[in-house]
Amino acid sequence: MRLSSPNLSHYRLTLLLIGWFVISLGLLYSLLRDSSFKTVLEPTPYRLDLPSWPSTSSGGAVVERLAFDNDWKPVTAVIYQVSTNQSDIIERVHELLEYPFVQQVLIHRADKTAYKLTVQQLDLDPLQQERIEILEPGTSSEPFGSFARFMTCAMASFDICYFQDDTWSHHAMDSLYTNMVRFPNLIHAISPPSLYLDQLHWRFSNPEISMHAGFVDMQYGAFVPRWKCQTFLTQLGKSGFSKDQIRLADTLFSLWTNQYPWILANPIYGHQALNSTTSPYVSMSKAVRRLQHVLEADTSEAPKDYFERIEEVPRLDERDVRAACDNDRCLFTTNMEPIPAPAELIYNRHDITSMQHWEETYNELGDLNHLFDQHPYHFAVDKDHSTCWDTFYYPKTNDYFGLIFIGGDQQLEQFTMYINNQVEHPEKQFKISVTSDGIEWIDCDTTDPSLWQVSTANPSQQVQVRLKCAQDDKEEPLVPPVVRSLRVTFLENMEESFTVCGMDVVDTL
Repeated sequence: MRLSSPNLSHYRLTLLLIGWFVISLGLLYSLLRDSSFKTVLEPTPYRLDLPSWPSTSSGGAVVERLAFDNDWKPVTAVIYQVSTNQSDIIERVHELLEYPFVQQVLIHRADKTAYKLTVQQLDLDPLQQERIEILEPGTSSEPFGSFARFMTCAMASFDICYFQDDTWSHHAMDSLYTNMVRFPNLIHAISPPSLYLDQLHWRFSNPEISMHAGFVDMQYGAFVPRWKCQTFLTQLGKSGFSKDQIRLADTLFSLWTNQYPWILANPIYGHQALNSTTSPYVSMSKAVRRLQHVLEADTSEAPKDYFERIEEVPRLDERDVRAACDNDRCLFTTNMEPIPAPAELIYNRHDITSMQHWEETYNELGDLNHLFDQHPYHFAVDKDHSTCWDTFYYPKTNDYFGLIFIGGDQQLEQFTMYINNQVEHPEKQFKISVTSDGIEWIDCDTTDPSLWQVSTANPSQQVQVRLKCAQDDKEEPLVPPVVRSLRVTFLENMEESFTVCGMDVVDTL
């Protein structure tokens, strides 16, 4: 099927007429507020019940050419070209077009790009070329900076945009996309583990004014609903911010959604140092203070300021996906997080003088930045048993960790975990549960000590269990259930932190 790109030949004209465009978006936003984007405060389904689950049958990307429907969504990739190395943009475009859900690629060039880029230089076949649009910065004396990212998404062909700078790459695209289609109203992003806790610090809660906002740096990769970008343009138009502040739109955007982004901690690859990006303290402080001012100014049941009040689902305490597996075929899950929840520290602009002050206050509750960098989530699923994820805190009864499989349905025969803790009676310490839809969880029969085997596997300890998870149906023979997720739950309080250095499953399908 040949897909056409939107006619963006008059892109520069559209930018100059932004005022008119922002007013038009006001009407659109009013419709959106009254439609499917409303949420209610009730327990959120776990959402593994998608009609079609990704398959690896052809050996390519996990998410194959599925029929796009209410769950599986086509995506417009918006690449911000900031690298002076032309090979970077070529590599990013080729990487993204390997994924069938990327149906359109819009390349927005930085304001001071040293060379001209054409679609022909990208070395694509004719059908792929039709899905590419290159947006030149033009000759304006007032560059748009990262604001152009959101302007471009607002005019994209599809409801979901994917943001990424051409300087970075990651290996978790299928995993991030799959988690996004479970809950598409949220921002879903990737962060390098070294910066992950910093971004978790920049979450702001104040229940009295319905503040539940969070920052995420979207240059590494992020799925964003197009309607959020359209709403953001309206917010900017009414903010009174200067042009210099608007050019720092990356800092403003996620905070002004008044939602917590869903961030996965995974390795990022690129040519520049990860810590070379200046912390956006000043612009972030202005953004949060503006958010609080707007929320306080209208506490009615139907505010008309284009800022959301209802926290979107799943709420922060319901989210458990933390990282993508090294092979991009599963998601690592746990309810354990190494940082206090935002609700434990109330933000008030009258008490917090700066973002440095905010971070110092947060660190008083527990500073684990340096420890998390040594033992991040993805070390549990990176296929290297010499690296381990650490819970940092002592797990309590009913805490858990596990996997969501995105490479197709599983029928599990055996589960193995590699740990650094001494385990003598795993049948008394752990429970294994599985589910095919996220609604009904089946407890496997793991109470028999003979099902377990504990051995030393340098440099970690290997704990292996044969899984008996079949449901007892008198009319049918016992058949292992189809599995889309597995959990290991603690049956007792631990007296030390727990480390997971790897997990393996034996699949009979």
